[in-house]
Amino acid sequence: MRKIDLSSFLKLNLKNFQKTKINNSEILDCRLYEREKNTVKVEFPLSFELLKQKDYINFFFKNKEIYKKKLQYKNYKKFKKNSSKLYSKQILGSEMFYFVQQSIIGKKNPFVLDLCSGNGENEEIFYDLGAEGVVLTDYNSDKVHLLTDVHNMPFKDKCFDIVFTTQAIEHWYNPFLAFKEISRVLKNDGILIASSSFMERWHGNSFFHCSPHALYTLSGINNLHISNFWVTNSGCYDLLRVGSIYKNKLIINFLEYFSNFIYRLLKKDDTLFKAKLISSKSFCFTANKKNYSIINSSNKLNDYDRTTKL
Repeated sequence: MRKIDLSSFLKLNLKNFQKTKINNSEILDCRLYEREKNTVKVEFPLSFELLKQKDYINFFFKNKEIYKKKLQYKNYKKFKKNSSKLYSKQILGSEMFYFVQQSIIGKKNPFVLDLCSGNGENEEIFYDLGAEGVVLTDYNSDKVHLLTDVHNMPFKDKCFDIVFTTQAIEHWYNPFLAFKEISRVLKNDGILIASSSFMERWHGNSFFHCSPHALYTLSGINNLHISNFWVTNSGCYDLLRVGSIYKNKLIINFLEYFSNFIYRLLKKDDTLFKAKLISSKSFCFTANKKNYSIINSSNKLNDYDRTTKL
């Protein structure tokens, strides 16, 4: 883990924070920052714009060339010994790596907040792709620069160019407040690159396994406009993997491949994506911070259709 000057990001002086010992490492502990506030008001509009299924499909096919061709990543091969999820097609897909790379290239001296960074395995990738600085933070880890609570972060307003978080949103007990904090610490032209579980089984302290509507709304009410949206392995795949019948991974891989092959043979790419949209293990997305609102007082109750049509 590289050293970084945290004083330029924090609201308070470093001396105001204690250190906590985790696995023989002393980590700056900011989890109790302003904890005297027992309650926090979070506003959520009762009426807002709701996307249709076709809108999420359009997100996907808008960048269809990304999913069809093999992307030429900068020094991609050298990351394969790294345990990072960024390069794994089976977890987050090659798209995640692509959007991280493009976001860093598109900004001058970008600073990245790796939120809920776990063991910090993404740090060197960010630096190798051109990040000026990377802040690693998690609620409980000895491989981070500081410990924080995502619902009440100690960072200054508008201090990061990129906020990156993978497979953590479902563990936040109040995602409305967490997204508000993410929007606050992002610069006006900043970008959120994230993923969240959907059909993945309940694991650890997971609270909200978000649907596409949830991610779109959490972003939209906090001035974060989703610009790309894609799926990972389908939930059906995950369901088979834990079943008592299909214990052989080769069989599962074959079933997944065969299913996709039939869809593509019939040239029904949109049908394939619709199926994955409903049964995806996880969703990934990018969201740009801008003056944007999904609030629409003209919405009517019958817009909230509880049925799903393929």
